[in-house]
Amino acid sequence: MIETLREVCGDDEEEFLRVRALLEVERNHNSSTRRAGLYDALEKVLMKHGFEDEEDALAFARFRRGEPDKEQGALF
Repeated sequence: MIETLREVCGDDEEEFLRVRALLEVERNHNSSTRRAGLYDALEKVLMKHGFEDEEDALAFARFRRGEPDKEQGALF
């Protein structure tokens, strides 16, 4: 399965790591009758692997805090 995932992701190592981690979360919760913590675990993976670079992560953090984008500046 890992070989197929590598083939699908190509040279994008970050995509490979993100998908592999998401599949691992799904596998861990698959056999549970009650999937408590599934969404938290998925969110944790996406937060860890969901950004292109540090600036992308900082822009998202500023957005969540309601701060204006550095490049856009204030609207008024």
